[in-house]
Amino acid sequence: MSRIVWRHVCAWLGIIAAIEGCQSKPANPEEVLAARSLGVGYLDRNRLPEAEEQFKKLVALAPKDPFGYANLGLTYLQAGRFADAEKQLKRARELEALAFLQITLAAAEKISWAGGFGVIN
Repeated sequence: MSRIVWRHVCAWLGIIAAIEGCQSKPANPEEVLAARSLGVGYLDRNRLPEAEEQFKKLVALAPKDPFGYANLGLTYLQAGRFADAEKQLKRARELEALAFLQITLAAAEKISWAGGFGVIN
C-alpha cells in the first residue's frame, strides 16, 4: 500500500475513533482531517514549526488518538529534539496498545462495538 494511501487510511481510522467517544466531546471530523493532512504535508516538506503546530492541534482535538502523538514525535526527532520526541512517541505507543487490546477483546467477543467500546457482562 502506498505511503499516501496508508496515511489516508490512518486519518480516517483516527477520525472514527474521535467520533466514537475517544474524548468527552467528539471533535469535528473535518478539523481533525485538516490538522492531520496539513501536519503530514508540512512534515514531508521539512517545515517543522508548521508541522508541530498542526500535530499539537490534532492532539488537542483527538487526545486519545495515537496518530497525533506519533507524528509530533517524528517532527521532534527530525528537529533533533530527542527528549520531546521520546515523550510523544511513548504516549503514542501507550494509546496504540490500548487500541490493540480493545480490538483483540472485541474480536474475542468480550466487548460490544455498539456506541464505542463497552464491556459485555
